[in-house]
Amino acid sequence: MPASDHQLAAVLFSDIEGYTSMIQEDEQSAIETVNRYQKELEKTVLSFNGEVKQQYGDGSLTIFPSAADAVACAYSLQKNLQGSIPLRIGIHYGNVVSHSQKIFGDTVNIASRIESLGQPGTVLFSGDVFREIKPETRFKAVSMGNYRFKNVNREIEVFALANEGLKLPKAGSLKGKLEPKKSAKWPFIIAGLLGVFLVLLLVLNGIRGPVPEDGILRGSLNPSIAILPFDNLSADSAQEYFAEGLAQEVLTLLTKDTQLRVTSRSSSFSFKDQQLGIPEIAEKLGVQYVLDGSVQQAGNSVRINVQLIDAQNDDQLWAQSWGRSLGDIFAVQQEIADSVKAALKVQILTDRNRNLPPTNAQAYNLFLQARHIGQQGSVDGLKNAEKMVREVLTIDSAYASGWALLSAVLNRQSNIGMRTASEGQELARQAAFRALDLDSTMSTAWSVLTNISIYYDRDFRNAQYYMERARKIEPGGLGALKLASNLAFCQGNIDQAIALDQESIAIDPVSPKSHLDLGYGYFYKGQYEEAEKVTRQGLLMNPGYLAGPYLLSLILMEQGQMEEAKKVALTEAYEILSIQAQALIAHTMGVRDSAEFFLGEIKHNYAEVAPYQIAQVYGHQNEIDSAFKWLDLAYEYRDGGLVQVQADPFMKSLRRDPRWKELMKKMQLTD
Repeated sequence: MPASDHQLAAVLFSDIEGYTSMIQEDEQSAIETVNRYQKELEKTVLSFNGEVKQQYGDGSLTIFPSAADAVACAYSLQKNLQGSIPLRIGIHYGNVVSHSQKIFGDTVNIASRIESLGQPGTVLFSGDVFREIKPETRFKAVSMGNYRFKNVNREIEVFALANEGLKLPKAGSLKGKLEPKKSAKWPFIIAGLLGVFLVLLLVLNGIRGPVPEDGILRGSLNPSIAILPFDNLSADSAQEYFAEGLAQEVLTLLTKDTQLRVTSRSSSFSFKDQQLGIPEIAEKLGVQYVLDGSVQQAGNSVRINVQLIDAQNDDQLWAQSWGRSLGDIFAVQQEIADSVKAALKVQILTDRNRNLPPTNAQAYNLFLQARHIGQQGSVDGLKNAEKMVREVLTIDSAYASGWALLSAVLNRQSNIGMRTASEGQELARQAAFRALDLDSTMSTAWSVLTNISIYYDRDFRNAQYYMERARKIEPGGLGALKLASNLAFCQGNIDQAIALDQESIAIDPVSPKSHLDLGYGYFYKGQYEEAEKVTRQGLLMNPGYLAGPYLLSLILMEQGQMEEAKKVALTEAYEILSIQAQALIAHTMGVRDSAEFFLGEIKHNYAEVAPYQIAQVYGHQNEIDSAFKWLDLAYEYRDGGLVQVQADPFMKSLRRDPRWKELMKKMQLTD
């Protein structure tokens, strides 16, 4: 496997059961058994693309690039050794950290714990492995149930390989390194169930309004809902972040449910401070239901009021108030989400053992502040967000959401030039893997890894894998849909990217990013009228959206509207793009001196962070040698813009040059 500090891999633990007794009974025979086992192991592992990382007496730790390779290897080992060596095998798939020829991380720990359940002649593996091998018909598996292992913060479903020739453990017979059972917190469970039951009674008995005879509330099989930012009723206006953060947490919980279509934060929060009625907001967002509320915080106490509204007739379906301490805020978020689902008659699917909140209320408060200012996207905001989230992780280093947020902040800092690509993206990668080690359901971390793979590693295969993991976790979310669009775009599949962006707009009709992404697709296809229309719509929603005026100026340039194109280019807040647009427009107008002046400005001030933009200008000017020179620098500096080269209209003049095919091959793209 390629050497890397972090990688996705299947870890296989194996050992000989009863080896200590063998030594005591016949030391020479035991040594011969171990030698035979190790010889067979090394030969078999090599044939399945694996690598033996550690051997210790009667046991070993091996690593494979895929779960399928690991399971196939385990099957072969057991068949070859069955009857002669009582071998136990356990496998888990996930992130591992490599250092000095050794591997570490939760994946290693979980594989070891699964192996401890093993019986001679069996192959056991986790649910993560099962999901990876499920499409392959050569494997048969049976679930052994869920187990809570020592030092693992979530339950693990364990499967047994049931292929011909293997032993299958009896249900309930597995024993190993398990967490001692604890008494359930019945008062909390009963209270939660009563809360949901009461909501169902309220709705089903018509206390909040009549229910159709079929017992199902109005709407499709997948109800659509928008969560508006909660009003801040606290005396301190600076507590705005807390009210918004609470609403966003509820939104995230609901997004994880495949039976709900939840409008994104960017769309639903865009109506903040607008004097519009609920039906009007719902119509603009294309949803059936709206959840809004208010938050009042005083010291360590919080009062939360929430209501669920049927937007068609502005009827209140359900409402509830909570008065709690900050320490109980996490339970309230889940109660709100569960109550909404109950009111909409949607099965509660959220896994309560995942996405655990920090153990400290101060850490959570800081987390909400960090996320709030980080979403503003400014340089100062990102600096402060990083500082705050690092404070969160100092307080609670095992808070997965904190690590995921840190990875997103670092990734964004690198993207806008606050850090070099080599520093920022590697730090972001480390934080994302740390988040996933703690909780593999962190979709933000998977999304960051997707972005790094696309724009920094230029590894589209890994990007596809990471993106699919993100989409599985939040099937109702838009983030992964946009990642899929970006991936298609960078691979030159512009029509597919356009279709995905159109889908994003259908779900998220007031998102400026979705409109501008679609505008880029149309621009690259040469459909300038469509590009102008959708880009102007996006800029109406947010006139200062980064790279929006830049795109519009290029669209106008291609349509011959030069004077307006120049004016729009001057309004672009991102200086590199503003200057580059002016260089492109000046060349198109035939004003060579101005074009050279603006190009010189970029080369003098931004050569190390914008080599691709310089190559675009040279490509537009038909300066082939200079364009390839700067493309080579873009490749060397890992300029994220380079991944769009295949479909870039400014590179048309380069495509007949032999160096173009060399570049496509180096980029692992097909021309």
